[in-house]
Amino acid sequence: MAIQTNKIEAEINYVALDNKYDFFVLTTTEKYIKGGAMILDAPSSILRVQAIHFTNGKCFFVMVFKSADNKNKLKELIQSYSEGRYLTINQLNSSDLEEKDLLQLLINGLSNSRNPLLGFSNLTGHLYCFHPSWLKHKRTGSQEEIVKVPCIEFHVVDENKLLIDVRTFSSVKLRNKITFRKKKFEEYPKYSFATNNTLKRITESCDDASYILRQTDGAKTEIPFLDILNTEKFMQSKMGVLSAVIEQFNKVYVGEASIKFSSIDEYKRIDHKKKAEEENKSRVVSILKQNKIRIVDQIGNGYSEEFCKTMSRLLERKYGIKPSLGTRLSKNGLNIVLIHNAAYYIDVEDPHDVVKSNYAIQHVTLEDFSNSAEFAIATVVNELIIKDDLRSGKISLFDWKRLSFQGDFIFGTEVVENEIKKYLFMRIHPDGSFVIHKCEFDLFSANEYMKYAKIYEDAKVASETVRGIISDDKGNINIIKDTDWFTIPNINCIKSELEKGNTKIRGKEARMRFLDAILDIKWFQNGEDVFYFANDIGDGMRTLVQRAANIRKIVAHENSELFFDKISPLFDVTFVRNGQLTVVPFPFKYLREDFDYMKKVNEDD
Repeated sequence: MAIQTNKIEAEINYVALDNKYDFFVLTTTEKYIKGGAMILDAPSSILRVQAIHFTNGKCFFVMVFKSADNKNKLKELIQSYSEGRYLTINQLNSSDLEEKDLLQLLINGLSNSRNPLLGFSNLTGHLYCFHPSWLKHKRTGSQEEIVKVPCIEFHVVDENKLLIDVRTFSSVKLRNKITFRKKKFEEYPKYSFATNNTLKRITESCDDASYILRQTDGAKTEIPFLDILNTEKFMQSKMGVLSAVIEQFNKVYVGEASIKFSSIDEYKRIDHKKKAEEENKSRVVSILKQNKIRIVDQIGNGYSEEFCKTMSRLLERKYGIKPSLGTRLSKNGLNIVLIHNAAYYIDVEDPHDVVKSNYAIQHVTLEDFSNSAEFAIATVVNELIIKDDLRSGKISLFDWKRLSFQGDFIFGTEVVENEIKKYLFMRIHPDGSFVIHKCEFDLFSANEYMKYAKIYEDAKVASETVRGIISDDKGNINIIKDTDWFTIPNINCIKSELEKGNTKIRGKEARMRFLDAILDIKWFQNGEDVFYFANDIGDGMRTLVQRAANIRKIVAHENSELFFDKISPLFDVTFVRNGQLTVVPFPFKYLREDFDYMKKVNEDD
């Protein structure tokens, strides 16, 4: 079965587009277009603008319904702005634009169409899509007001890949919860939010009912990648919105342009084996029986006491062990410590930040413990065991010996500490014991440091992001890199089935039919590189998929050999992301945990 990706395949009738629209490019002679957002967003009756697309700080494209005097009208509009004198205007044919820029213009043009569930806005050259269920409200007395307008932005990048990013417009009333560095609050464009779920630019002085494109400090807006519970939930997810955008595009531009997604036709599958999951649980049970587990109540009230008893019952039911309860830490045991969340400890010492050397501690917050107890308790236990492994210097959650490596494997990642780049490495011996060391720039390790720094810097020059470096037992070095590529489930069929009232699409056969693109681990070779993606377990029964299955690539460094086959078992684990397969080999989780711990130690010192 072919797997869809976010790479667009387009059929474009350039003659039809040029018969209906005029295309212009506006370029500044300055370093950037000053007041660009004002020029782009200000309402105007002079032109019938279909779409605007800002490619960079120095130019933007405009698509206008065809008229003989469009160029003169556009000049008139631009000259009405003080910075307009720096802009030059050139008319183009649709075929003169790079395909990705033309597609972005056409997508942005959907802001002039209507959808019964969604709102589209073309602001500052971007398409933002809104759903009423995403709005964040705050009640003041008897009044309820909208304080945040989350949205999805659709953005076409190189190779016609369509990115789906979450953005948040926050009420100006929240300005005190936003740190302004590069730009002052007054310099941000202000928008009003209409009842039809669209935003428009405010050209006059702003008031308390306006919004800016900024998130409040420390907050994050979560919009699920996919929800197949029912039609309503599906349309509130990224994939539901995407299905509406594609449908709207092909309807609005019928006879002029149409789009669909390209597919990966040949790939190999690494099915998640129940045996691996059962082995993991068996190892966890064995570890918990060997190491006393203790639940420590650092809140000390009736609610926390009952919470600790509930957690004790969960552990006994799932793992067959009975933990001890108390208020003091166990130095030799595994400690689950109950505290409040960070908001409770403002202006007082936060237990999250207290470092206890040589203790295995996993904090659980009373306010945030997941309702999905099965996954939540497993996550807590696995995190705790990883911390204990770091303390002992040996992997216990995975049987490393069964990989039969003859020498050491090394996993490395770049970290930033006090604004200084460093490289963190985990050397794993054939028996599963390991050591972690940090590579810093000094006279004694300059050559080693520069070797790894060059790998990361070369990737950045190519606009790539390195997720990690792996050296095998023969000294070959492979590099894991992110791409802008991700897989897309069969969203048209999912939507059709849900609209028919068929919400029973969670069985194994149905999941393979509709969701195969985001299940298990799959990989394929393209030229000299290996590409892979991993996400949900194929026979799972959950309706919610929080994140996309991003496609990553593994490249051989210089004259090294690719060794994906050696490391593929390191993806088939669930103890790093419970309910989902890990997206990078699990030793990188150990590196992150060690770095976070040592960072706290240094801050404490």
